[in-house]
Amino acid sequence: MSMNGMLHRAILREIDRVEHLVQAQNPQAARKHYEFLSGQLHSHHELEDEYLWPLVETRTKDEKELATLSAMTGEHEQLHAALDQCDQDFAGSGDLPDDCLAHLGMLRLLAAAHFAHEEADAEGLLVKYLSKEDLEAFHEASRKVPNSMLVFPWIADGGSPADQHVFDVLPGPVRLFVKPMMNRKYKAYFG
Repeated sequence: MSMNGMLHRAILREIDRVEHLVQAQNPQAARKHYEFLSGQLHSHHELEDEYLWPLVETRTKDEKELATLSAMTGEHEQLHAALDQCDQDFAGSGDLPDDCLAHLGMLRLLAAAHFAHEEADAEGLLVKYLSKEDLEAFHEASRKVPNSMLVFPWIADGGSPADQHVFDVLPGPVRLFVKPMMNRKYKAYFG
């Protein structure tokens, strides 16, 4: 579950990055970073909703646990509504709408609250009810998300000391080959 927390922190940092780029009146860079953020946030929640929460739901009868799962679904819906508004703000080219910072602020507020709730109450359900084999389909689908090769360096970029060790989840020989390639792709993507 540590990877989930790393991803959550990266999403919040990226919202902050986009806000700073908007404030610096750099709409082109803000759009580039927002496009990546939006893709990652959409994919993250869609994959949870498809591969994780329904499986847990089939394995519990506990009302409190079912309420937590229901809350996750409701929070995802709120986040998607805020994300859809931001997607509209960052579509196109030219100047950004005057209220895009307010919309980003709302997205960050909802994301931070949801991540805290998920980490406190829902992650334990994944540990309790899902096996390593159950998670394989989720991980496989995660690797197929657009720009998935950029996720590890993105997590490390500006992250905590723990986030800097994101590559450690890879086997040593794979890490030696893949880490430099991922870092080059990440730098090239954001220029």
